[in-house]
Amino acid sequence: MKRFGVFIRYLWLCGCAWLGCMTLLTAPRTERASDTENRMLAGAPTPTVESVLDGSFMSGVDDWLADGVVLRDRWIGVSHAVERALAMPVDEETEAAQMMAAIEAETGEEAKPLPSEQTSEQPTPEPKQTETKAETTTERTETQEPTHQVPIATENPEEDAQIHETTFWIRYKDGTVRDVYAFPVQNVRNAAAILNEYRSLLPEDGSVIFAEVPIAATGNAYLGERNIRECWGSDMEEQLQKIVDEGVYIINASAAIEPALQRGEYVYFRTDHHWTALGAHYIYQAMMERLGIPPMAYHDYAYTINRGMGGGGPRSDTIEVIHEILPTHSYIVRRLKYHEEIRYMYPERKDYTAYISGTRTPWRQFDSGFQTGRTALLIGDSFSNALLPYLLPHYDRIMMTDLRGTYYRPEDAGGSVQKYIQTYDVDDIYFMFCFATSVNSDFFINGQMTRYLYW
Repeated sequence: MKRFGVFIRYLWLCGCAWLGCMTLLTAPRTERASDTENRMLAGAPTPTVESVLDGSFMSGVDDWLADGVVLRDRWIGVSHAVERALAMPVDEETEAAQMMAAIEAETGEEAKPLPSEQTSEQPTPEPKQTETKAETTTERTETQEPTHQVPIATENPEEDAQIHETTFWIRYKDGTVRDVYAFPVQNVRNAAAILNEYRSLLPEDGSVIFAEVPIAATGNAYLGERNIRECWGSDMEEQLQKIVDEGVYIINASAAIEPALQRGEYVYFRTDHHWTALGAHYIYQAMMERLGIPPMAYHDYAYTINRGMGGGGPRSDTIEVIHEILPTHSYIVRRLKYHEEIRYMYPERKDYTAYISGTRTPWRQFDSGFQTGRTALLIGDSFSNALLPYLLPHYDRIMMTDLRGTYYRPEDAGGSVQKYIQTYDVDDIYFMFCFATSVNSDFFINGQMTRYLYW
């Protein structure tokens, strides 16, 4: 029996050694897109004196080896199968699929896809050059380190009396209304506490803007049954707005997109759970109008139009990749101040990673070329990738991060979210989520939104 144990350990060590050697020999040296994970996989880092000294080079080596491991896609497939069996979603795509199943069970209806003939093919407009303002600088006293923990909402009858439980609902032409997604009062109050905490870290003239949007399956089900569905809506945003601090703005994304659905516009992909550039623009427009800022028009931008997203065929998608108005520099930021420049957009791609190369961690920085004297922070899931380009003309710089536990590594970030806000003089914070990472999700309820705020 003892010899058998030694033999097993020997096989295990040989297997690990083989895997390590094969990874070193076969791992691709350049970054590339992963259809399995909907993100860019890391390439081999280039050593510099700065990156070796601050530790970011070895962190880059770790990422490269992890992303280049032999049979990676097969291991991920096995992992996802186990996670699905254990009901442990790891990203919004898995969560979105589970959510849609729950909605179908509630409504008793199967979500129907958008018919292929409704595909919108928009002409590519010429880019409009926008004059830049005179360069300005701002000074601000650094925020003091907090002496308290991030508040978690607890039962408070006095506050609860201000709001009530809300829903995301669908109204049918026969007059019936079905509530398909409930937002308990406790979850709404918890979201308010979190948003207020982020607002407290901004300067006096700063703003927090929050939106969460239905996923593609929900939107396409609406489009496919416009003959029987009158409208949809959400009451949560109105209730949340009542209990947030001044300077926090809640955008009703369902209401902003609903008129476009009524018109049959192409705001969601059919072969992907995300929205199109047009869908993202509608939310951007609602955000700017709420802030009292004139938005850029959709056709102020030029687009590369790629057909065949989703593998081709009659139900494939058309992706419109947004071009910058002024030259934009895109960086991955590690260890608070270490910058690695990468391409901004990937117009040759026929998947959602064409937008800013997909989710990249731990932090991103985008220098817009506009001289507005302001900096924004965009926090969200992958729905924020298509929103970011529309925010750029309003800021000199936009910092960006995805704080979900399956993506974010605090040791790679090298500082808390508060430290990034201070270091990069953030004026405004945008939160952009889909319903799969909504105020009801573990992302809000179990503290992922605040876990790295002061760490």
